[in-house]
Amino acid sequence: MGNALVNEKNNARYGNGSIEKGILRSVVRESWKGKIADTKNGNRLISVLDDHASRMEHILDTFDYGALCMPNIISNSKHMTISELASYLAAVEAIATGYSYKFNSEFVNIFIAGLTLKSRDPYSITRHFNNYVSELEAKHNHYMAKAEKENKTVNELASKLKSSESSIFRFLRSREIRVLRKRIDKRLTRATRFSGRAERFSGIVSKMRGITGR
Repeated sequence: MGNALVNEKNNARYGNGSIEKGILRSVVRESWKGKIADTKNGNRLISVLDDHASRMEHILDTFDYGALCMPNIISNSKHMTISELASYLAAVEAIATGYSYKFNSEFVNIFIAGLTLKSRDPYSITRHFNNYVSELEAKHNHYMAKAEKENKTVNELASKLKSSESSIFRFLRSREIRVLRKRIDKRLTRATRFSGRAERFSGIVSKMRGITGR
């Protein structure tokens, strides 16, 4: 009880580390901002990159992105126009969004660091975006096909069940009817599960395309 009260007071006082995190975030941001402040279009770049960093921190729920990935982004930005950079950053955000559905923020952060180190222009990052979207769409189609197969089986079983239930010898087919009903329930459950997975992948793709406008 005493420890709980102490923890509650400390959380109220320090905001569960939010003050410390805010300070670290500011230090990291000022560090990378200082590297481009005196470059051509420095103020415009800072505005674009600052917005990007904020969105990525929201996507990944971490401020480590600034320290781990922004140096790569800044280096890559030197070879792009503002419009090319905006397209590049949107693709990075979309890819991070897609991967964050499956992996934790630490992994995605490291992955994006490697990706931005390798993909240094809008064309290479777009290629990775397209490949990942194609992979997700393939998974969507795979699970939709499985759901359709299960639904087809359900319709076939339902037809047999209807025939058995309408038979004048229905009382002799009670076991068969019970088995058919169980098989239908099982197939419906599988169809629903596969449909849910297909919709999940479709939703991820939709969100990624919404970010990039592609």
